[in-house]
This record gives sequence, C-alpha cells and structure tokens, in this order.
Amino acid sequence: MYIYLSKKIAMPNGTALHCVAWNHSDGWIAAGGANGLLKILSLDGGGDAAKPKGTSAPTNLTANQSLEGHTGNVIMATWNNSYQKLTSSDQYGMIIVWIMHEGVWHEEMINNRNQSVVKDMTWNSDGQQICIVYQDGAVIVGSVDGNRLWGKEFGHELSRVTWSPEGRSLLFGTADGRVQVHNAAGQYMTDVPLSINDPPSAVVALRWYDGSRGHAAADLPVLVIAKANGRVQLMRNASDPSPIVFDSGLARLVCADWNPDGSILTCAGTMRAASSPASASDEPGSDVPVPAASDMHVIQLFTPLGVHLRTLPVPGKDLTAFSWDRTGLRLGIAVDSHLYFANVRPSYRYGFLQRHTLAYVFQRPDRPDQCVMFWDFHTGEKRVKYVKNLERLATRGKFCVLAARTQADEDAPSPFIYIVCSAIGSPIDSRYCEVSPEFVDLTDNYLVVASSSTVYCWVFNDKGSQPFSSAVPVSGEERYLHVDEPAHVSGSAYSNKRKNSRISRPSKDPIVAIAARNDCVVVARASGIGVRYALPHLSCVQKYWLAPNARNIYLNCNCTTLAVIDTNGGLTLEDMEKDGGAIVEGGEREQKQPCRKDTWALKWSSDSPDLFAVMEKTRMYIYRDKQPEEPLPCNGYLCEFSDLVIVTAQLDEIMDDAHNPLKAHIVNIDTKSLRDTHVLLDTVPIAEVYQFVSDNPHPRLWRLLAENALRTLDFTMAEKAFVKSGDYQGIQMVKRVKLMKDEGMQQAEIAAYFRRFEEAEELYLRLGHKEAAVDLRIRLGDWFRVVQLIQEHGAGSDQLLTHAANSIGDYYADRMKWDKAYKYYVQSGNTAATVEMAYNLEDFDSLFDLLKELPDGSPLCARIAEQFASFGLSDQAVIAFIKAGNVQGAVDCCITLNEWSKAVELAEKYHLPQIEKLLTQYAAHLIAKQEPFQAIELYRRAHKYHESAALMKSQAPPGQPAIAKKLHVCAAMDMDAARRAIGQMASSQDRIQTITSLLQADAATSVSSAGSSAEPSWLNAEAYHYLMLAQRHLYAQSYDAALKAALRLVHYEAVLPSRVLYSTIALAAFHAQFYQQCSTAFMKLELLEGIPQAERDAYKALAFAIFSRQAPVDPVTREFKCPNPQCQAAVHDWNVSCPVCEMKFTGCVASGRSIFSTSSSYTCSRCDHQMLESEMSRYDHCPLCHAALH
Repeated sequence: MYIYLSKKIAMPNGTALHCVAWNHSDGWIAAGGANGLLKILSLDGGGDAAKPKGTSAPTNLTANQSLEGHTGNVIMATWNNSYQKLTSSDQYGMIIVWIMHEGVWHEEMINNRNQSVVKDMTWNSDGQQICIVYQDGAVIVGSVDGNRLWGKEFGHELSRVTWSPEGRSLLFGTADGRVQVHNAAGQYMTDVPLSINDPPSAVVALRWYDGSRGHAAADLPVLVIAKANGRVQLMRNASDPSPIVFDSGLARLVCADWNPDGSILTCAGTMRAASSPASASDEPGSDVPVPAASDMHVIQLFTPLGVHLRTLPVPGKDLTAFSWDRTGLRLGIAVDSHLYFANVRPSYRYGFLQRHTLAYVFQRPDRPDQCVMFWDFHTGEKRVKYVKNLERLATRGKFCVLAARTQADEDAPSPFIYIVCSAIGSPIDSRYCEVSPEFVDLTDNYLVVASSSTVYCWVFNDKGSQPFSSAVPVSGEERYLHVDEPAHVSGSAYSNKRKNSRISRPSKDPIVAIAARNDCVVVARASGIGVRYALPHLSCVQKYWLAPNARNIYLNCNCTTLAVIDTNGGLTLEDMEKDGGAIVEGGEREQKQPCRKDTWALKWSSDSPDLFAVMEKTRMYIYRDKQPEEPLPCNGYLCEFSDLVIVTAQLDEIMDDAHNPLKAHIVNIDTKSLRDTHVLLDTVPIAEVYQFVSDNPHPRLWRLLAENALRTLDFTMAEKAFVKSGDYQGIQMVKRVKLMKDEGMQQAEIAAYFRRFEEAEELYLRLGHKEAAVDLRIRLGDWFRVVQLIQEHGAGSDQLLTHAANSIGDYYADRMKWDKAYKYYVQSGNTAATVEMAYNLEDFDSLFDLLKELPDGSPLCARIAEQFASFGLSDQAVIAFIKAGNVQGAVDCCITLNEWSKAVELAEKYHLPQIEKLLTQYAAHLIAKQEPFQAIELYRRAHKYHESAALMKSQAPPGQPAIAKKLHVCAAMDMDAARRAIGQMASSQDRIQTITSLLQADAATSVSSAGSSAEPSWLNAEAYHYLMLAQRHLYAQSYDAALKAALRLVHYEAVLPSRVLYSTIALAAFHAQFYQQCSTAFMKLELLEGIPQAERDAYKALAFAIFSRQAPVDPVTREFKCPNPQCQAAVHDWNVSCPVCEMKFTGCVASGRSIFSTSSSYTCSRCDHQMLESEMSRYDHCPLCHAALH
C-alpha cells in the first residue's frame, strides 16, 4: 500500500486544531480548535461524499460552516453516523450536540457539568447510546434523544473509553495505564490484562473495531490499546490470553484507531530524531516526552497483527488528531493550524488474466472467508470462489494462484496450500507447502514463493496445454532454497533438512521482494543485494547491487531490466545484463538517484522490453527507453500493458460494490505514440506517418499503418508495414487481394481481415456476392445471420439451411438453453441431438414419441432406454431395450429399478436362465447390508414365496411375540401362495421342482404338524397366537379362558421356550384353581434342563408353598364326548386332546377353547383355521390372519 499527502486546508487566523472527525455516512468533516473554533467542512459535494469517487477525484472544498457555541478550546468531537449528529466538547467541559436542519447545522442540546474536562466520548455501534468520560473519573451514559441513562463516579482519573461491538460492555482507560471492563450498566467486571505496563504510561487510545464490514480472518485482533510511550497491545477480545504486543516506534504517541474495515491500524505521534535527546513534560508525574524541534511527526500504518506497512511524515510542529473517511481511502490529519488530507492506495489483492478477466479479493460482512471474484468484463460473466484464510493472489497469463493458510483442525500435511486456477476460477493444480507466502509470483510454468528466508519453486500442472517439448519442465517438480545456502534442496529432501531447522532458520539478510519471469527469478534482500536464480533449479546466476530498502521489484519481458520501488516510493532501474551491475569481490555499491519519487505501482509492457508504466500519486507516467512521456491523470490500478495500451481497473469503485462491478470501471489508456499515430493518420500524408512509425517502431503501430494504407488500396505501403511488423498472414492477404480485379471485392476482403465484418458484409451484398456474405458469416460462426441472409436474399441451399439450424441448436445447447436447442434440432432433423435435448428437458412424452418413430435395432433406442432407466421409468425403458434388441439390458434395468416381477416375466418370456442367480445374489447383498425386509419384498415381487417365507421366519424375534406372530403369519401366507402357484405351472417339470422346494421348506419347520389344525407352515404363527391369547385372558382376569388357551401351548413345545410355555400354564392354572394342571406344570419346570440350580430351587419352594395349602386336584367341569366316532370317551371342556385315543382337538383361534363339533364352528377362508360361532359376534376379522370374516 502507499499513502501520501494530497491537500491542505488552513484555519482562519492561524487557529490551532485539536480534533478532527470524519462522518462515515454523508462525508462531513468536523474540525475543532482553539478559541471555540468548530468548523463543518465537506469535500466533493458534501452529502455525496458517501459515494467513493477514487482518490484522484477533485477534492475541492464545497461546504464550510463555522459553528458558534463554544468559548474554550474544542478538544473533542465525535459523530453519530446512524442519526447524523455531531457531539463536541471544549476545555471547560461544555458539551454541545449539533444537528442539521435545512442544510445548516444548529445546536440541538447543551450540557455543561462545569467540574472537569471531557477526556473521551463515543457512541455505541447502533448510535443509541453515548458514553462520556471526564478526567476526574465521572462517567455519564446518555441516549440519542438526550436522556441521561446512568452516571457513576469511578474515583480515579480516566483517559479513554470504548464500547464493545455488541454494546454489552464498556472499556475504560485510566491515566495510570490500566484498562477496566464494565457492563452496560456501569458495574465493574474485570481488568484487562496488559503486557505494556512496563514502564507505566497513560492510555491514549482505546478502540474496538465493531466488525460491521466483516473480518478478513476470524482470529484477527479487533481491540487496540495504545500507551503514550508508543507501546501498543492488540487483542481479539477483552480477555485474550495471547495478545500481540509491539512498539510503534513513536516516542510520543498521540492517538490510534482502526480504519473503517479494521484492516489497518493507524498510530499518530512523534518519532524521535536520532540526535535529539528526550525531555520530560513539565506536568507533574507525566511520563510523556516533549517533542524536540528536530523531531518528526508521522502517521504509522500497521496490519492487525502489528506488522509495519508504511510511515507518512507530516510537516508541522504539533500533530493532534486524525480521522478516516468512510471508504478508508483518505485520512484527515490535524497539524498546527492546518487540516491535511492524505490519500491511501490500498494493497488490493488482484490480478489480470487473458486480457479480459479481472480477479480480485474482497470481504463480505456475513462470511468469515474471503471472496475471490473472477470477472470477465467482455462478456460480463462473474464467478465467485470462497477461500478461507487467503493470504496472497497472483496472476500471470491465463493462470491465477491462490495462497491460503490451512485450518488448524484440518488434516493437512503443511500449513499452507497453493491452488493454481484458470481464468474462470476452476482449480488446475494444487500443492501443500511449508513456506509462508510472504511473496508470490508465477510464470507460465513455475510458481515461485518466498518467505523471509526460503525460496520455493514448483512446476505446476497445466493439464496438457503445454506443447510437447523436451524443454518443458516435468510437472510436479519442486525445489527449496535457503537464501544463506549456496545450493537448492529437492522436495523429497526438504522434510529431512527441515527436521534440523537448517532450511527454515531465519536469515540475517531477509528477503524483501521477488520478481519471476520466463525462466528466472530475482530475489531482493534487505541489505540491497539482488540475486538472480535460474528456474526451476534455483541455481545462482548473478548478484547485483540494488537500491536500498526495496519494497517491490519488477522484471521486464526479456529479463534485461529490473525496476525497483523502495519504501519511500523512489523508482530506480537496474540493467541486468550490464557487467558492471554484478557484484565483484570487494566492489562498492553504486549510488543511484531515483528517476521518480512517490511511486507505488509499475507495469512492464508484455511485448516491448523498453516500455513500462508507473504510477506516481494520481498520475501515470509511461516510459520509453527510460524517457517519460507526458503524465496522464489516473486513479486506477495497473492490470495489463500490451499493444501500447495500459488496462487499468478502478478498484476503489469496484470494491464499493464488489459483487456488481461495472465495465466503466475498466479504463484503457493509450501510449503517446499510439495517440500520435492516430492523429497523424488523419492529418498528414502517409509517408510522414511511415517515418514517424519508423522512429517509434512497434508492431501495433505498423499494423495501424497497414490498415490505414489498405483503406486507400495502397498495397505497397501496406506490404512494407506488414513486413516491418512480421505479420505473415497480412503479407499473404495483400498478395491475394492485389490479384482481385474488383476494387469493391478488395475493400470487402480488407474489411473482413481487419475484423470490420459488418462493413465487409455490406460490401459483398452491394456487389451482389451473396454467397460471399454467407461464407463470411459461416467462417465467423454467426449462424443466426446465415439463416437471415438465406431467408432475405435466397443465398444458399436447403442443405445449408439445415446445417445452420443444427449449428444454432449447438449454440443454445452449449449455453444449456435446452428448449431453444430442441426446437432447432427438430428443424435440422438431428434425431440424436433431439433425443438429448428432450432428455435434458425431462420431456418424456416427446422422448417416447421419438422412440416410436425409430426403426428396430437403432442405436438411439438403447440411448433412450438408458435415459428412461435413469429416471426410474421402467416400463418405457423396457420397451426401448426390447426395440433395441437388448433383452438382457431390459432385465438388468428391471433388476436395478427393483422391478423383479417384471424381470422374472421377461426372463421367462425370453428364456433367460440367469435370473435365478441374479435374484439370489441381490437378496444376499441386501441381507449383508442388514436390509432383510427389502430382501423379503424382493422375493415377494419375484414370486419366490418359499424364499421370502424362510427369510421372514429367520427374522422373527422370539422375545417379541407380537412381531414374531406377524412375521410367521406372513410367512405362512407366502407358503400358501406358493402352493397355489403350483396349479398354475405350465409344465409338470416346473410343478415337480416347486413341490420339492415346498417340501424342503416344510421339513425345515421346527415342529411336527401333529396336533395343528392347519398346514405345518402355520404352526409357528399358532404358537405365538395362543401364547398372546392366554396372556390377554390373564390380564383380563378371565382365568378359565386363559387356562384353556395356555393348555393348548403343549403342542408347540418345540416352537416356544419351555420355561415360557409351562410358566404360562402354571400361572393360568393357579388363578383358575386347577391345581392338578398347576402341579403338572411345576413338575415340568423343575425338570427343565440347563436352568440354574437357584432357579430350580425357587420353583420347588413356590410349589411347596402352593401345594402345602391346596391339594393338586382340578375342580369338576362340564363333560363332552370325544368327537372320534371309535372312541366317544368323556372329556372335559379344557382338554386339548382325548386322554383315551389321544386325538388332538381343533382349537378356536378366538378363545383358545377346543371345538368338539364342526357344525358349531366357522372356518377362515384365508388361513383355514376355525373359531366357534359364538365368538364371531366379537370379531370382524380372523384373530389369527386378520382376514375379513364376512
């Protein structure tokens, strides 16, 4: 960055100034001084000053009003930017609030405490409250409408105050150097830990950046505490455990503050001259030195990390205050009786690519990362990349490199990453590196990075755009060089050297600037030595004496001259080929006087080694052969210098609305020779112009001369000019045009060559050469105009019209305007492209209509099938695959879309044998992914019922009877469906195979079907059903019904755990007072195998407790006859089998009771299970399978 004084305003009668404040909303400037002086000034149109116009815009004084009301010296002034109010205070403690009315400033309110002087006052971030601090320790907080909110006496002298960004706390600086934190109500909270108290000194600056314009990084300091002795402490918050402490270099620090976006810390004060002894103030107890006559007043600029940027010397005897404008581009400084204005040229991170793309970095307040804009100002296209912790940006040709610091929580191999991007921001290559990007430059093949001690070179990958040549370096090669060591280190050896800190150690003569071009890099060091290294090996070629205190260095296009700008803005040129420029042993430095002062930027011409443009304040000087041309006013930043045109970007204006840059902010400036050539071509004979261009040769001027000569058909002069410029195509064009007989055709061809296509077309049409006009547009790729010419003039065939329509379709397709492309592809009959556009538009009806029109076996059928399949349209995809003759593809599509029934149908229809294998594989895959129910659904869709049944049985959880019953019911119904499918088999062989599978599935059932009322597949479902039925009766205290349902569980001992089964029977029998059945159940429990002895003893103890009081006898119940005609024995209603013939009685699935007569029962049509008709009135669905009963 660069800062310089640009304007001075003198106060009337030599009145000394004590304060200055710049309004950040409307641009008003308040200046207060001795004898009640208070002025309101405005530059650049007063209220319009809020709109940045660039630092070179006129800065005339447009408003000047003196405010009367103070009688003493006005020592303090502060703006309320939200409510447009000015608050001022004088040496007697009088405070006046000013407000504008009808363009004139008036008093709004006055307050005079009359006890002490005001030391500081500041508004909070939203302008609602003001805090006023008096020297005697009194603090008053008031609202914007003038009401006093609270006041407090601190009991010790105060010097400064600041609000926290959110307005919840206040920080107070004291005269003895302490900083206290109070809440918004004035209650003491804590002291800020200070590391700058030795020696003690008063706090003269206390400012907290509110973050309203964002933060360049999340961990940057925002709070500055400055002492009168020049010591500064920077903190991230009021309790920062690791503050940044540094010495500002000022013997007497007057004030310090942040610029509007918190990116620059400004300190103002007195810098002690080396020969001036320090003297103390006469004030008792004061530690502030009094400036001597030879001391210099300066403005010091630092980064938020305390790194020094610039020093601005200010003339005068007493610097008292400064203030930033809203844009951060100007600084108002109060010195003696003058108000100085300084212009700031910020070091924007920007670059230029491919002659029409500007890349620049800006900060959004709502994002913690940095925004990198790639703006093509020719097309208006903008692309934004967001990069965290961006350190540097550099460009060259068509490449841009972004250097960023990696996050602490990232698993990154190195602390920095370098990303090479294209002109649209697309990453091309990247590399992690240990070297800090203090300086970054790049060539067409190499990235060069330097820290203060180490140079790093990396050959980045250009994605194959480099020509095939053995001279092209190998992509990925990297080299490291410590500037104090004679030889470089390869990338693989760098990490080993770094372990013993050889290559990363600090240098006694650090690097201050680098410049890379072609195959060399020049490194400038603090001592004034410049070293030239060859790339990529970083071998030392030569050493030079450079100007001392170099800040930036620039190499010309052929590496013969080096331009050096020092820290004071002085420009010197070094001849890199002159032998005397090299350092010889024992040689002395040649002292050179700068050829320009106050320079801050330079750009060499990319096509002429003797041309460069340099910025001096707000003027641009263009040098040719080290001689300057007349200066031109310019407030832009240099982007590109080629073809005698300098491209500048008005970044000050662009940054004001970085998301919406305007093309008007890109300004092209012609060199004097180019301007003069244009004038001469219009005013003097062409022979004199030829002589002028011969004296000032450049390819651009020769081309301009040739074009002008061809306008008059002066082929001789044109040919000479093309020869001078080395334009072989131009020479050939002249020879070809000379052979034409028609002057009109000659003019048309010349216009086309010089890209005056409208003029050329008009000439062709006027001469009747319609085909030539069409051919011109075809060569230009302007197919819209081709169609227009064919339709208007009838030039061209139907075949050409079709080709034009297809090309227009390509134009819209490249820009993803699918609907328009579809229309033109239909016109051109390009079916393949039409299919793609319909797919992009998701117009599947049109896509299906196109499929119908295609012949069988067309390759487009397969493409359409893939498109349908990608959107899950299985029916259309199958039709397309079949039409393409790819049955296997149709089956694979159905499998992919989980349409297994359709896949099986196709496999059977077209006799594909591998469907069974695919089905099994996919099911196994789903099971392995812990998705068994998807596998079950897969089997059911494919009508593989016995597989789905087996899988459902395996998923039934024994400890959850309700879920287990549901799964077993579904499994049983699948087995029934498999049996029904046997009758639908087309061949006996299929029936035999299916029956075999069913028998194997039934054989896998865990129990025999004896005693079950249905098929074996229902056995498990019955077991869990009766178990839950018995438990439901128990909870309902229907103990007789519970016993009848529980006794039925004895048939399912292989399904249910024996402990659960007999515990349920024992519990139901006990409550039903069937003690014999209860005793039998206890005996079964005591004889269980594999139970702990303690549990067995518990069963015995419980049985003893029961049967010591009750005999094991069942009550008398109603008797029935055994339904077996051969038996007819008497049985009880709770019996589940005949004790004589051992016939198993059918159970009622609704109650669990035995059914002795089929005439009194109902059979479910789905599961074939029976229930008593007396129970049907309570059910609408089968209690077992839940099928509808009616």
